[in-house]
Amino acid sequence: MKYKRSAGNFDGRAVLFELLIAAITLACSRQQAAGSPVQQHAGPSAPEIYPQGRLEVNADSGIAVVMIGGEPAITVEEFNARLREFPIRDEGQDAAAARKQVVDKMIDLKIIVREAARRRSSGGRESGPTLDYAEERGLAQEMVRTSVANPLLVSDDEAEKYYAEHKQMFQELDASGSSQEERMLFIKFTLLSKRFKEKVRSWRSQQTIEISEDLLKR
Repeated sequence: MKYKRSAGNFDGRAVLFELLIAAITLACSRQQAAGSPVQQHAGPSAPEIYPQGRLEVNADSGIAVVMIGGEPAITVEEFNARLREFPIRDEGQDAAAARKQVVDKMIDLKIIVREAARRRSSGGRESGPTLDYAEERGLAQEMVRTSVANPLLVSDDEAEKYYAEHKQMFQELDASGSSQEERMLFIKFTLLSKRFKEKVRSWRSQQTIEISEDLLKR
């Protein structure tokens, strides 16, 4: 994700939006095009979005691209239909490698949705037998909001310690002329996003995931 700084103006709410999108890997092309006042200038050589047409898999729509726990989780139909939700950068990689990047993002979404549904079920709320794409996005976003969008989950001392240990990550922030409150929010949201991504990796490691590599090469 690119960040661009607007001189002397740092928008913590825009940062939150970008971090939420990054955390659940659901940034779509129109959201990226909207931009953020905290996006960093990437220079004229910044790679473009990988063309969707080159990513589509030409196979029977019902074939599973991904199996989770021995059950079909992402079919060819879903993979092709949801490509716009998971844009990746065109850095010269071949189509198979690019599709693998997209699949990894889609798997993260599925893992987040499964964990959210599990928690909802444990709380006595019915999540329903199946979810459509919009319901999955909504469930994932709800999970991210409770995990990332709450700065009260991180103390000021924790945030300052994280900043001290990762100063190189906050060079643009330091140069932005942001207020102390905005600075603290950004650091907290960054730390919360990192923690959430670690949780996703942990949830993912607990699942048996099979990816049809041959299918991605077609």
